[in-house]
Amino acid sequence: MMSILAEFMRSIGVISIICMGVLCFGVVSAVMVSSPDVVKPGQQVSVFIGNLDENKPVSILITGNVKTDAGSSFSFGIHDLQLGLDIDEPQVHVQMKGLVPASTVNLSVNHLEGVEIVYPPERVDANGACDFNKTEPALPKGTYFIDINGTAARTQIPVSFEVSGINGNKETLAESSFNIVGISSGVFHVTTTVSGNVIEKKQFTVQDQLIALP
Repeated sequence: MMSILAEFMRSIGVISIICMGVLCFGVVSAVMVSSPDVVKPGQQVSVFIGNLDENKPVSILITGNVKTDAGSSFSFGIHDLQLGLDIDEPQVHVQMKGLVPASTVNLSVNHLEGVEIVYPPERVDANGACDFNKTEPALPKGTYFIDINGTAARTQIPVSFEVSGINGNKETLAESSFNIVGISSGVFHVTTTVSGNVIEKKQFTVQDQLIALP
């Protein structure tokens, strides 16, 4: 198994996205390896998490800036999320700033295998901030489309999206992939934790055109 992971890391370049840590069995509780670290808008990112323990807390945090026009509506999404974990007692937490005060933000979670959650609109406070914190019974494995939209007061909207809960997998290895929609250029960060420990934190750069090196 170690040779497979080593070959994967050499071929892709070792870029871990949703987790932090070192590849040492018996020392860390989980291992995450992902790719790539420079992507085009909407390009898929793959994530692998190993050495997971069943019934232990896990979390995935994605942060970035949505670039848009002040005074206009915007959309930010995590699409084609191939969730490789059964997450029990999940919490969905979204924080945003730079919004038009007293406007509303919409959040929806669509599971292609049959679960669709459309939350009531959340009111933006007088400082232009909005905070969603929702709890669900479970997020089963499958394909998800998560969409957030609102009205911008600035040209860059800081967004923080986190899913946390209890790992329902008996397997020790999980694989996930997703596309970030709404970030045409700039950076976003992904951080994962297992049992409260940061496994990896990775910065991803989004470029409209990837520059080939000679």
